[in-house]
Amino acid sequence: MFMSSTRMRTRSVTVGASAAAGDGFSGSDATPEVQPKEIESESNVAAVQVEPMSWWRRMSSFDRKKLASLGTSVLLSYGFVSNVSYVGCLHIATFTAMQQTGKSPFTNPVGLKAFVTVYTGLWVILNFMRPARIALSISLGAVFEKIVNFFHAKFRLKNKAYAFALTVFFVNIVGTMSFMFGGIAICSAITGVPVGWGGLGQAFVEAKKAATAAVLGAVS
Repeated sequence: MFMSSTRMRTRSVTVGASAAAGDGFSGSDATPEVQPKEIESESNVAAVQVEPMSWWRRMSSFDRKKLASLGTSVLLSYGFVSNVSYVGCLHIATFTAMQQTGKSPFTNPVGLKAFVTVYTGLWVILNFMRPARIALSISLGAVFEKIVNFFHAKFRLKNKAYAFALTVFFVNIVGTMSFMFGGIAICSAITGVPVGWGGLGQAFVEAKKAATAAVLGAVS
């Protein structure tokens, strides 16, 4: 009888210790155990936080040589995205200058000053956003491949390089010029300020010079 009660007490002590261990405690000042699922969850959160920066750095490392290695269609796409981006900045700067000064930035020094200020700020932002433009260009590469194939089949060209040249001409040159002049005309129509096309080239040169200086100053 004495032996049976001793065994029962021993068994109860063992079960109690096992329960305490199962609850993640050891003794009176025990601390909770770190569960594997919690560690895995924290690792996933850290990975999600790091991934955008890793993607940004990867896109930043792309140059024209790397883009060309992805195919000529990606190069076409990058040229198109860059043209649209910078012409869009030209439209915003033109509209802002006309709206604020009531003068055309292409014929008036006051309007030109406002135009250059806005365009410079947008230029700096676009340079910072270059990785995003690269990613967009890569995603649009398949679209430009279809355009090249369309010209190749439509005109029954023996050499696909001619289809590539036609795409450059119609999309990247004619398309960009139409977008630029059409947008400026719309800015003029909305603000009621005459464009004064003769000074467009000089205004663009001044704006690009100021924007380049701003970017170089930010880098240095």
